[in-house]
Amino acid sequence: MSETKFIYGFNKKLTDLQIAVRLYLKAISRFGFFKAFRELNKYFKDSRCLFNTTPNRYVKAGREIIAVPDMPPVNSKDFIGYVLKDIEWINHNKQPQLVFAIICITSKCPFKCRYCYNSDLHTQEERLSPEIIISTIESLIQKGIRSIYLSGGEPMMRWNDLTKILQKFSKSKTRFWLLSTGYQLGREKLAVLKDLGLKGVMISLDSINAEHINSVKGTPKAFSYATDAIKAANETGLFVAIDSVFGKTLLQEKEFKEYVDFAGEQGAHFINCYSPRQMHHVLNDEYGSFNLTDFSQLESLTTKNQKSSDYKNLPITYSPDLWEAKRGCVGGRLFIYIDPAGNVKPCPFIGKSFGNITEDDISQILDNIQNIKNENVCVTNKLLKDSVKI
Repeated sequence: MSETKFIYGFNKKLTDLQIAVRLYLKAISRFGFFKAFRELNKYFKDSRCLFNTTPNRYVKAGREIIAVPDMPPVNSKDFIGYVLKDIEWINHNKQPQLVFAIICITSKCPFKCRYCYNSDLHTQEERLSPEIIISTIESLIQKGIRSIYLSGGEPMMRWNDLTKILQKFSKSKTRFWLLSTGYQLGREKLAVLKDLGLKGVMISLDSINAEHINSVKGTPKAFSYATDAIKAANETGLFVAIDSVFGKTLLQEKEFKEYVDFAGEQGAHFINCYSPRQMHHVLNDEYGSFNLTDFSQLESLTTKNQKSSDYKNLPITYSPDLWEAKRGCVGGRLFIYIDPAGNVKPCPFIGKSFGNITEDDISQILDNIQNIKNENVCVTNKLLKDSVKI
């Protein structure tokens, strides 16, 4: 049976109070008594403050409570440490702490998704050895990164190496997530991965229309792979997020609500809402690039989902694009991306590589990335940055 549940109402307020007390105590320890209150007051008044976007519910699995998959559990020391770093970033423009890394552990994928951002790197031969991947993760942990997303291609295409990687870090405090299409991801294998330390899965699913999903991904089983994996992960007691490339259909209120309802029925806790990106394929119609009106509609839908009691037992929706509209590009600042060839980039949507883990020292690469200038941002981020607030 699933060990995960939503907490809201009194339990959520109690959690927030506990977070506030711990934050104030740690801030006093970091800044001193009087300065702590000034720093926190300035931070809470800033529109970029993390707590200004807190949903009306969290997800709890075991002792861990999370508000968004990308961040540490809100009831953990790591989260308080992250907030203190965020205060220094927002209040004093200091270098933020890298929070997570996405590592593509395989070049292989059984699908041919039209909007895939690294399809040009898919091959039938692996280019990164398990040893290189493991040593890279060790270096990332030393740099303070506490969350690792294992991606691809499709990471389940490399099952033996996947379990080997997780086994290596099974006794660490690092939080591992699996980014998957759901391909061959049944309850038995999920139980193995959970025992090895996996915290959650992010499954790709962009519609409740099976025919549409199967067509976009190029296989008649794509929809069932995804929905079966979501159900199995929930039943295994893992955190479950859906990665959704939002087509124009989902921007309609009725379709959005039906999609969230369906995701909740399958057992999802979170939905990451991504706008389509023009990468290696020319996308149009359903997956055409968002304009400001589209982003405004997405903001309206996700805000209602996060705040309305009508959604209290349904997945929490987030839009990384909208979050960055207020904060600016966080690629290379809060996270990094390593593609199937080993190239290290600020994010999947920036073509420039700052080094390769098969040739260069990852610590030096990270130092180079964190000194990047604002011109190394994607088209979507430029659109939102140059526009008025949506």
